[in-house]
Amino acid sequence: MKEKSLQPRWWQHSRIAWLQLQKTLSDLTGFRDHASELSITDECTFLNQENWCKVVGGATNINYRLRLPTQSLLIQVINPDNLPQLPGEDFCAINQILSEQYFLNNWLKKCWFESENIRIFDWVEMPTAKVELFQQKGFVEALSVFLVQLHNSHADLPVLDIHEHLQRYYHNALKKSHHSKNELQRLLDKALLLAQHFSATNLCHNDLSPGNLLFKDKLVVIDWEYATIGDPLFDLAGLSINFQLNMRQEKNLILNYSEKSRVNFNFEKFNKMKQLYPIVEQLWSYANNPNN
Repeated sequence: MKEKSLQPRWWQHSRIAWLQLQKTLSDLTGFRDHASELSITDECTFLNQENWCKVVGGATNINYRLRLPTQSLLIQVINPDNLPQLPGEDFCAINQILSEQYFLNNWLKKCWFESENIRIFDWVEMPTAKVELFQQKGFVEALSVFLVQLHNSHADLPVLDIHEHLQRYYHNALKKSHHSKNELQRLLDKALLLAQHFSATNLCHNDLSPGNLLFKDKLVVIDWEYATIGDPLFDLAGLSINFQLNMRQEKNLILNYSEKSRVNFNFEKFNKMKQLYPIVEQLWSYANNPNN
């Protein structure tokens, strides 16, 4: 691939993101390892807009599936204007940091490059998790093992200051939302009261939703941009709420998690986190989607 070729007219993002993407793919030409083979044989494939398919994005990025001759890649173009809403309020090379955690590598997809402008991953062709999977022993076992390994890993990530996080969402919602100040203040007051039970002690994903868990014979966890040192029970509460688990499914998950973590499960605190999580989501939604 030619060095520093001009970005195509259809590329609507920054030039530096394009150059970083181009250089990374050039560097990877012919690269081979046990899990992946990336070989760009035709520059036209890369430049052809028809090979770029926009897919569901995250809070701070726009995502594309790039189809290459030998495989597909997930390209995340980062919007720097949205980075302040993240727990660390700035770019953090989360995927690089997580890849250094030996026990987590089984659950991650390969990240080829990560900067404040762009991320490049292997494309993983797997269905997103459905609530029905919580009826399957194999899925619950795999999920429980992942959660225990996650919550027992050590990574140099930002510590989630839940009180400051809530205040930031509240003030952003005041600026952007049509909801009254009194309504938003009631939500904040309730959240701050519940947040007294929040303890940022362990590595957490913080966004364990159906779209972020992929499962087909094995589990892959994606979209780590909200990962921090946080509260494991807040992580579990979000999982239960996002999948709308019934009592039996939730009990089964907690039982498996408790057995594998070998800790006494704090049900009282878990229920507090189940009350806190949807308020955090609601304030986030008001701050980021003014029409809600």
